Amino acid sequence: ATRTAIKSNSATTLPVHTAAQLEYFVTYFDNTVFDPATITLSDAGVMTYQILPTAVVTEKTYMNITFKVK
Repeated sequence: ATRTAIKSNSATTLPVHTAAQLEYFVTYFDNTVFDPATITLSDAGVMTYQILPTAVVTEKTYMNITFKVK
């Protein structure tokens, strides 16, 4: 079988939370690719955004999304 996750020997399991138990933040985005005026996050964790018409998307294009337990 192929492994899809690996942890250190002393690691415990990660907690799993429902969407309602979390708060959502975008802490960074490439404003030459993502239109800042269109980025939204709902309380349910649904994010919407639009790509700028002049955007050049590369392997360096990314967005940091952070989750916080309420």
